[in-house]
Amino acid sequence: MEYEGEMLRKTPDGKFKRYWFCLLGKELYCYRKKDDERHKGMHSLSAIYVKAESDEVIHHKGKVMIFYPFKLIFPPNKGRTYYLLT
Repeated sequence: MEYEGEMLRKTPDGKFKRYWFCLLGKELYCYRKKDDERHKGMHSLSAIYVKAESDEVIHHKGKVMIFYPFKLIFPPNKGRTYYLLT
């Protein structure tokens, strides 16, 4: 089964960067843009925990946006948070 779409990651300075992700089986591929042929990174999701985080309301350029974060937790307890817009 394949799923794909846009997700965001928060940079160390608090800004958000957009990436295109593709979930193929138990592997999550990250691309800079939807049409890129080479992936920027890949996570194997075997033995990975997924944790739902609280929604975040962001005020940006006069707009109110709701982000839906989730965290991938890798052994031995390292995490990486991703954000969905829908």
